[in-house]
Amino acid sequence: MESFLDGFRVWLDLSGFQYTHHQDSGFESYVIRFDMGKKFNYHVGKYLQFLVVEDLRAKDVHIEITDFTVMFRFKRE
Repeated sequence: MESFLDGFRVWLDLSGFQYTHHQDSGFESYVIRFDMGKKFNYHVGKYLQFLVVEDLRAKDVHIEITDFTVMFRFKRE
């Protein structure tokens, strides 16, 4: 999982998307501002949900999608 998160943060940095990243009490969370509309955010949110839940097998995953942002939070193992 760590290599995915490292690559994900590099992609966010290089693409210029604004994001915040927090770690607390065994949880990790990201709030990403894409400003590309709800359809794009929905697509990215569903992709992250599949990747984080199905492929990386993270626990206690919460994903929220709005018109401007995608937020996801999960428990670190």
